[in-house]
Amino acid sequence: MALVSLPLVVAASSLEAPGPHAVGVRDVRFVDQIFGRGEVVGRVYYPALVTGSEAPPDPAGGPYPLVAFQHGFLADPSLYDLLSAHVASHGHVVVSTGTGTGLLPDREAFALDTRGFLHWADGQSATAGSFLAGMVDATAPWAAIGHSMGGGNLFDLVGAEPRVRVLIALQAASSDADAVAAARAFDGSVLHVIGAQDQFVPAWMSTSWLVATSESAARNLAVVVEGMGHLGATDLDLPIDALPVADQRRLHRRLVTGFLRSEVRGETRWWSDLVGLGADGEPMAGFSAGRAPVLWADLVAGPGNALDVGVAARPGQLALVLAALGPGSIATPFGPLELDPASALLAGVAALGGTGIGRTTVPLAAPPAGSGPRLQALVYGADAGALTPPVEIGAPP
Repeated sequence: MALVSLPLVVAASSLEAPGPHAVGVRDVRFVDQIFGRGEVVGRVYYPALVTGSEAPPDPAGGPYPLVAFQHGFLADPSLYDLLSAHVASHGHVVVSTGTGTGLLPDREAFALDTRGFLHWADGQSATAGSFLAGMVDATAPWAAIGHSMGGGNLFDLVGAEPRVRVLIALQAASSDADAVAAARAFDGSVLHVIGAQDQFVPAWMSTSWLVATSESAARNLAVVVEGMGHLGATDLDLPIDALPVADQRRLHRRLVTGFLRSEVRGETRWWSDLVGLGADGEPMAGFSAGRAPVLWADLVAGPGNALDVGVAARPGQLALVLAALGPGSIATPFGPLELDPASALLAGVAALGGTGIGRTTVPLAAPPAGSGPRLQALVYGADAGALTPPVEIGAPP
């Protein structure tokens, strides 16, 4: 079924390239006055006027969402400088906790130090004279990234800190029973990045977090990368895996930045670069088990006009993709479709199958100038149904 005259713009992916901001880096230590954790040390990466150590910050471009980083076993923040700086270059303030080092780290204490670090940065943003003054967006959800031990510890963190709503677990190791219970109760968004050839944290161990978070997480996405081992998130240059180190780092930049921009900033089009048309040809496979479905769309290259539309929710569900020429309201048992009733029509059907991810091709008429269309999907299965947020596909300003 062809849609009538829908204008379309598709943005090229830039997730792997440095963002628009120069990045400053500063090592800090402070006494946790809120939770009584004593002295906490760490490293802060932030948008700056120039790149470098203790560079002057750029509050004029902000404020910026706040992101925590938790290192792996026997590591520290400096081992993740490249990835943390990349995230900051895309407009985030990153606080990387420097405790939890050594042979016998206290994992619960490590997560609590990260909680203290987040609150400290938030408070510093409201403190005149601080280098972080005016830098942190108080309205944005907090996010946290963790690698290996720090990945498993993300669930200790959300068990203690409800303001953390977005998690990115990189080759996450196992943790304790309290962390598993917190994972099962977490109702935010989670990305699990799993190395298929991980020598230290087997893929099944990281996948167990996907299973735990599938009980309540709104968005719950796992991406398995073929040929990836355990160290692709780090700055170590050890060619021990089938996938070259440069590609492992590149894909980490893509996945981490894309998920942050989607779940913190609401730019869900970046799901295409994670598990949609933009990821075709990459050595990656995606699996979704989230209760809140997401929709994205891409223009298909080549002659003719068509959209590649993707939907992610839970395995076994079916997605009805609808389109209209503008906004409106149509009552459904699952809430209002935010589409114009006069022009709305069924544009395609996508079966989500065993991966929880489905795609369908929607033919288009030649796009004229004018306002863009809106797409929205109704996703349903044997147990429930839900609507995706609407997606606008229009001409650039």
